[in-house]
Amino acid sequence: MDSPELIDLQSPRVFYPLRRGVMVTDGWFRAQRQRLAVSDIDEIGWRQSAGRVTGRVARVMVLTETALVLVVAALATAIGGPSILGFTVAGVHLAVAGLVTWLTTFRYPGSLQLWVKRNDGQQVLLFSSPDQIEFHKVRRALERAVEYHEELAF
Repeated sequence: MDSPELIDLQSPRVFYPLRRGVMVTDGWFRAQRQRLAVSDIDEIGWRQSAGRVTGRVARVMVLTETALVLVVAALATAIGGPSILGFTVAGVHLAVAGLVTWLTTFRYPGSLQLWVKRNDGQQVLLFSSPDQIEFHKVRRALERAVEYHEELAF
């Protein structure tokens, strides 16, 4: 019969079960078509990517909305003459569109990125996700796996 210590050493310890293509064990980190040995990880860090894409889309949406409102206002003025009510509705519409688009950039910021420094000094992007809760679960699991591996080394 195998002793319990032997069984524990033979089976991998799972810190994050396979979910959405991500798995963290005591030996490996697997995510987004990447695989890295936990023993190769020296430092773990994370940051939020720039929301440049979200901001750019927001600006394009506001500019498009402005162009459409100006065209409709110009046509309405040409057909029915100038109208205070028409210009007020156009101004309120543009203000609301701009506000909603601006708030959207804060509601959907850039994704979170998990970076590691390997033993050879190279920085590697391991994982990226817009879901903060899931991202931090993966990050904590990797930190626990690295700590576990370091404890075994001593």
